[in-house]
Amino acid sequence: MAIEMSNRETQASSSSNAEWIRPLSRPEAIDALIAGVDRYNPSNFTLLEAYVTSQVNDRTYDPLANLAILKLVQFNPDLVPQEEPAMIYTILLKAIAHQPFGSDYGLCLALLADRFSTLYSTQETLDIFRSLSHFSALLNARQFQQFWSELRAAEISAKLAPALSTVPSIEDILRESIARSVVSAFRSISLVRLNSWLGLSGDQVTAPLEAIIKSQGWSLDGHLIRLPTTPENDPKATLVKEEMALEKLSKLLRSS
Repeated sequence: MAIEMSNRETQASSSSNAEWIRPLSRPEAIDALIAGVDRYNPSNFTLLEAYVTSQVNDRTYDPLANLAILKLVQFNPDLVPQEEPAMIYTILLKAIAHQPFGSDYGLCLALLADRFSTLYSTQETLDIFRSLSHFSALLNARQFQQFWSELRAAEISAKLAPALSTVPSIEDILRESIARSVVSAFRSISLVRLNSWLGLSGDQVTAPLEAIIKSQGWSLDGHLIRLPTTPENDPKATLVKEEMALEKLSKLLRSS
């Protein structure tokens, strides 16, 4: 049996995996560090912590490096004080914002299992962890309108303020991630619907939406947004070929 696959789809998948494993933005020093046993050395925590800060400032994302930091914290809980878990918030928010539909957030939680206890976290921190997990679930289920509505509720905003303040650009990053999800399912979408999914309002092209249209290569057609054709939003029938030798066919017929 031979199955012909789209070269574009295969290349896109390979490129995405490579970027997850080794993003181009990762410095050589960090690459060497997380590839060896020094990733478990507590004395390297300050360097890795600074790298998380640089990801926030540059709006980049390095999941493997961030997971290495959480693994280091798992072995050395005192590296992150109970009262100031800002770096943990940052890593969780980066996972939610950059990969809201992937498994990154779940991988982070698996390494933070001990933190979901009053032995290592304050009640305020535990409440924030639960809220972040709730919002991650909403995004993963593509409940975008509910996500933005709850995120901006006064009570929730106040509760999450210590976490959200660690990633000032989180809303813009989330919009970009949601936009990529939209492309995988639509070839056109109304301005009203798109704005509601991006946490914007009305049927006008605001500055945040204009930036996304430009970066994604979309085009505006009245009150519709036209999206480029991709293997995901324009699926092609898969060609399946079955070849059977005459000898095998004869055996099959005799046994039936």
